[in-house]
Amino acid sequence: MTWNHYFKDRTGAQNGPVSFEELLIVARAGRIAPDCLVWPEGGEPRPARDIPELAAAINAPAGGSPLRGDFPVWNLFWRSLVTGFGFFLVVPAPWLGLWFYRWLAGRISLPNGRRLALESAFATPAVLFLGLALSIVAPAVYAGIVAAGDPGAAERADVATIRLVASAVEFACSFLILRWFVGALRSEDGALDISFRGGFWAFFGWNLALGLSILTIVGWAWVARYMARWTCRNIAGSHSFEFVGEGVEILWRTLVVVFGSLLIIPIPWLVAWYYTWFVAQIVTAPRGAA
Repeated sequence: MTWNHYFKDRTGAQNGPVSFEELLIVARAGRIAPDCLVWPEGGEPRPARDIPELAAAINAPAGGSPLRGDFPVWNLFWRSLVTGFGFFLVVPAPWLGLWFYRWLAGRISLPNGRRLALESAFATPAVLFLGLALSIVAPAVYAGIVAAGDPGAAERADVATIRLVASAVEFACSFLILRWFVGALRSEDGALDISFRGGFWAFFGWNLALGLSILTIVGWAWVARYMARWTCRNIAGSHSFEFVGEGVEILWRTLVVVFGSLLIIPIPWLVAWYYTWFVAQIVTAPRGAA
């Protein structure tokens, strides 16, 4: 353990040196405010809110600590590409969906270092991933076939109906995949036993609000923040969860990913960076922890 970090507490007093682990404990105890300066020996001072792990610790509920994500850049990138391509082919979607989610769960750890795992039979997620893939691909394929013989196909009632039905199926499958994924998560030590208790119509409403908020240019980031909080607060079982990320952080990080991706080359690093940050904003604690 290296004791090489310094910080200024809420009174303005300088403290240190301490280890980074000790720094997280101090932050969770409330001694560090988001604008308090923190720095490693020989490094530049930064506000605590600019360091994801510290920001999560400051906003954590009593006894809570952030999840840890470890996403190797190229592993995440090629698996995402293969899974995305497989979904457009539809048929491989059940196998690739389960394969990707299992890998993703295994790259996340509880605050005590215990890795997560996905314990699930094949049948349930297979149906859900197949339905999701069909809801994305079928409307485009149908519209393309119809458009080949009718230039005005986009205005036809049957095309609009197919799109509407596909959207309903997509929402239903997305909700059921979320419920399945949370319920199938387990930890190495067997301590994690959770389920998702949020309702479908609330899920639908949040997604609708998220879509409409895009019209505000920036407001979607705050809707995404509260949607993530709603999701975490509806996880029941052995552990409680809280999303502590801020809307402004979601906004600027998403913009960095979007505009950085225009350069093509940084995409793998940007995706891994975003995944790692997002996971660190999810704080958890065993139920009843003080």
